[in-house]
Amino acid sequence: MPSQPKVLIIGASGLLGRCIYDQFSQDPNFHTVGTASKRTRDNLLQLDLLNFENISKIFNTVSPQFVIYCAAQKDPDIAERERDMTLCLNAISVKLLAELCAVSAAPLFYISTDYVFDGTKPPYSPSSKTTPMGYYGKSKCVGEKYTLQYQNNCVLRLPFLYGPVEYPGESWLTSLINPLLRSEAICCDHWALRFPTYTYDVADVCYQMIKSIHKGIRVSGIYHWSGSECYTKYEMALGLASALNVKHHRITPNLPTSEPSNRPYNCRLDCSTLQMLNIGTSTPFEGGLRKILLASNI
Repeated sequence: MPSQPKVLIIGASGLLGRCIYDQFSQDPNFHTVGTASKRTRDNLLQLDLLNFENISKIFNTVSPQFVIYCAAQKDPDIAERERDMTLCLNAISVKLLAELCAVSAAPLFYISTDYVFDGTKPPYSPSSKTTPMGYYGKSKCVGEKYTLQYQNNCVLRLPFLYGPVEYPGESWLTSLINPLLRSEAICCDHWALRFPTYTYDVADVCYQMIKSIHKGIRVSGIYHWSGSECYTKYEMALGLASALNVKHHRITPNLPTSEPSNRPYNCRLDCSTLQMLNIGTSTPFEGGLRKILLASNI
């Protein structure tokens, strides 16, 4: 393996992809290349993941030693409505990249989700049977299958993510900032249990995993990473209001009369496999909120 391996990050302009790109870019021992469907940074390569010729061209031009696939259609409701596009982004493009990686012996890291489980029997280990409820989770299961057809590849399942944003609407949590500052009425789900995970923690996990492989340590298969604190979206909104130092009397809980058809209840992930490798970083939710507010100059 080259002394300065190339790491290709697919989806490097997204909420998670930016953090992973920044993490690797800070280490001169790695040569970091990122792609985006619409370039938001001048140093990113434009890549249309619905264009297979474009994928092959970028891969062969970069010739990476590692590939991290962060791109996805991750909105469960959009996934239900736009199934063909969702399957292409979450699985079919991954299949092509896995084949390209196999030819060049470059491990592929596929970012997956806790929505591959139905949330009825937590905690879930990497070996737990997948039981997705909605099409988003089903499409990610297909992406996992294509990734794991080759033994050097990794699947990293993650729960609800939050982190620094380029605009408030980029994530559900930060989309609440302006309504809270304007004292608008907000109604949030108070049913599903979530484990908010800071994006730079995930970036550090990916970095540690790839550094381990570069040192000759065997890292492959399925892994989980997650924050350890449990909240509903309603409780997260209360935490954000507190961090903003604004009143939260207009935040109300939404308790559904029946379980949502494509949302699991509790998908707590067992992260012990990575912890046994001494890999893992966990930022408390309150501290993570402070960081994203500082990054947003609020």
